[in-house]
Amino acid sequence: MKNLKKLLSILMVMTLILSFSATAFATGTITVANPGTYNYVAYKIFDATDDDGEVTYTLAENSEWKNVLLNADGSSKFDGLSFTGPTSGAYTVVKGNTFSAADFAEFLRGENDANLTGKTGTDFSATEPITATVEPGYYLVISDDGTDNQDKAALTTVLENENVTIQNKNDMPFDKLVDDAKVEGVQIGDELDFTINGKVPTVEATDTVYIYLVSDTMDDGLTFDESSFSVTIGGDNVSLTVITDPTAILTGDQVRFAPNANGKTFELSLDMLNRVQNGDATPGDDVVISYTAKVNENAQAVVSENKAVLEYGNDPTDLTIKDSQTKNYTSKIIIDKYETGAPEQKLEGAKFVLYKEENGSTLYYYYDEAAKEVQWIEESELKDDSDAAVTDPKDAANITIVTTDTNGAASFIGLEDGAYKLLEIEAPAGYTSLTAPVDVDVDGAAATAVGLSDEQVVLALTNVANVANTPGTNLPSTGGIGTTIFYVAGAILFIGAAVVLIARRRSDAES
Repeated sequence: MKNLKKLLSILMVMTLILSFSATAFATGTITVANPGTYNYVAYKIFDATDDDGEVTYTLAENSEWKNVLLNADGSSKFDGLSFTGPTSGAYTVVKGNTFSAADFAEFLRGENDANLTGKTGTDFSATEPITATVEPGYYLVISDDGTDNQDKAALTTVLENENVTIQNKNDMPFDKLVDDAKVEGVQIGDELDFTINGKVPTVEATDTVYIYLVSDTMDDGLTFDESSFSVTIGGDNVSLTVITDPTAILTGDQVRFAPNANGKTFELSLDMLNRVQNGDATPGDDVVISYTAKVNENAQAVVSENKAVLEYGNDPTDLTIKDSQTKNYTSKIIIDKYETGAPEQKLEGAKFVLYKEENGSTLYYYYDEAAKEVQWIEESELKDDSDAAVTDPKDAANITIVTTDTNGAASFIGLEDGAYKLLEIEAPAGYTSLTAPVDVDVDGAAATAVGLSDEQVVLALTNVANVANTPGTNLPSTGGIGTTIFYVAGAILFIGAAVVLIARRRSDAES
């Protein structure tokens, strides 16, 4: 019995020791989801304890941050925080109504990061995403830009056994794409898929406000499809309230579309504060804004720049702003028709069609004036005015046939990058028709270079096809009545010559 009591006593002591050890070595982690090429250090400013959801922050009397935060009389050096105590070797931190996390981060850093000098921090590992194991507390996380000064800062609370992910506030991912690209050559009538990619930001438990606003400005060469607009956070659809009042301040999950969106295609607000604080989203979760737009008739030989802007932060008077833009363009082909050997002699009346080869099919260009879009008609679908099938493109009524004017010019508009062929179906009067199509390669990427004038952009998006015709008339094709006449006439002349020759030889023989 005595041995049993001793055993129980030993077990109780061991349990107490293990529990104290667990408390002493309780840890959490901080992960930076987008570290880039920076090194990171986490400085513990306060201790943090969690009592059934009530987090208490304390500043130890022996903390190396005490002299940064407290005056000699125990008053706070930072407006927005006050300290009570000390009790049991620590001051209790009290947050005031004027507290700003962004201002507090700058205060902790001090002018030229002087307050960080000599302070103890936890270095992050070099892997990506980078993670540090830390004790429970309130942390200032700093990235090093490789100079004497620190670069990016964030504040976060880490509780026991908690894993916190920081989406660095000063390096918030934000990227706009069109059809998964930044720059794209398109044609009039194309429907483009736009995507704006962002991340859920880090929101502090102490934050009472957090702004996350996205606006988008679209050029008049695109027609926005409001019905296609959608937003997901962490893969879940977001239900949005549509606001029409152009003067209303957007809050929560709200969106305002043109024409009342203050000159923008849309303005969007997302409630990140409640999402993160309620556990409905995690910092670093994907934010995806999707919509479509159609390339319209205003996009002829122009570069459309479409910019999205993100404004975010926990201080409405000092928001961080990022932007991202896409560029799309259409090109055109201009025919320059002139006499062979005399480029100044422009030729009127030449007729052309445009086609391309795609997946083994021949497709002919057709610009639908009613729909304001470029269409491509398969060769097997060519039809005349009576809707009867035809095989020769010159007889087709459902494709575009252009005719050169007095300046020898004609054009095909709204083209995407690619390889095309010009086919002359009728030569100018008195000139020989071309016997082969003219190849034209379209590539307008040079038009997206920075700093070009409007004239330079148009020039880069204009592909001139120089096409010369030789004076004269084509001989009728083989098998036609014209060549038959020549063949018959030649045969008669040959036979006649042969008869004359034979008659002469007989006459000579008789004589």
